[in-house]
Amino acid sequence: MWLRYDLKSRTLTAVKLPGVYDDESTGVYEGGAIALQGDLAIYWALPTTGSEQRTTTGNSPLTGAKKMPCIRVARLSTGQFQTIIPFMDPRHETYYCDVAGAK
Repeated sequence: MWLRYDLKSRTLTAVKLPGVYDDESTGVYEGGAIALQGDLAIYWALPTTGSEQRTTTGNSPLTGAKKMPCIRVARLSTGQFQTIIPFMDPRHETYYCDVAGAK
């Protein structure tokens, strides 16, 4: 569970970031916050159930393919989220052109 600490009121609030835990595996933590502004958080996580899942390519024969994470924005007060980048191989750089679909 993630907690948000409010410095002004000195209170902790539980927040949900969908996809941060791999529910289809063993409940392993996968993800983390990138930025927080008010009630919105940008974070990386695994695709949620029902979303298309992709795996990495060009993998080591010892470790094999891994699920590719995505980048999301979520409203902490409601748990609503939107995927910004649906698939990302963290071993490679992502350029603006790749995200925007430009060549």
